[in-house]
Amino acid sequence: MAPKYAQRVQEPQRAATGSCGLPLTRSECEVTLTTLAAPDVAATVRSLLRLRTPRWRLSAAVADDAMLCAVELVANACAATPDRHITFRAFFNPAEGTLWVGVWDADPHMPVAQPSEFSLADIDALPQDHEFGGWGLPLVMSLAMDHGVEKTKTGKWVYAVFKGSSHSR
Repeated sequence: MAPKYAQRVQEPQRAATGSCGLPLTRSECEVTLTTLAAPDVAATVRSLLRLRTPRWRLSAAVADDAMLCAVELVANACAATPDRHITFRAFFNPAEGTLWVGVWDADPHMPVAQPSEFSLADIDALPQDHEFGGWGLPLVMSLAMDHGVEKTKTGKWVYAVFKGSSHSR
């Protein structure tokens, strides 16, 4: 089952144009990567989005937020399902000006946002080599205009949605 936002991506209208002023085709409005979960996948996703987002005429702030959230979602999926396949997808809907980014993994457990256990003063007092974790989902929740999880028969999609041209939430 495709995520609900993914189902809403339709063939772009002729009026929708990319940075070159030419109409966008459906293939120009989506990015898909299926790969084994590994530490370098997040960097690959960031590179793919960095190449594609200018064509979608996203504001720099929205593009940065989407890339950060995509990397967080991919890192979480890789950690949850090491050495198994994950799928990253990004869909830009030019008619609505929305960008959907999501990651599918085979882990049946639903992600849970962890409340921060540290104040800024606590963080400053921690040793330099302290390993942080668990802040990715709250970060996604704060940057995206919408987010969610959709179960599939064999796993789940975790996604975030962004308004393409402004930072409105």
